[in-house]
Amino acid sequence: MTTSLHFLAPFTAWLLAIVAVIMGAANRANVRGTWLDTHYSWLSRTFWWGLLWIVINWIITGILFVWVYASIRPRFGPGVNTAVIAGLTGQARA
Repeated sequence: MTTSLHFLAPFTAWLLAIVAVIMGAANRANVRGTWLDTHYSWLSRTFWWGLLWIVINWIITGILFVWVYASIRPRFGPGVNTAVIAGLTGQARA
């Protein structure tokens, strides 16, 4: 059941992945000593590592946007137009 939830997670904004991790943690005692024990461990680790890399990616992307804005601000001046140009440039690079 948890594997199918992980499979469908990208289509539900990853909400089913959170449900699958919670279900796996709740059912972990029932599968101790079986092959599902290692399977649940792998699913949980994959979820948490993926979440960590998403957060790291957000931080790097934010730094990139700020860096692009700071580098083009002297040429285009401060304001919304410069921020839009920086956002579009950063989005194209990411």
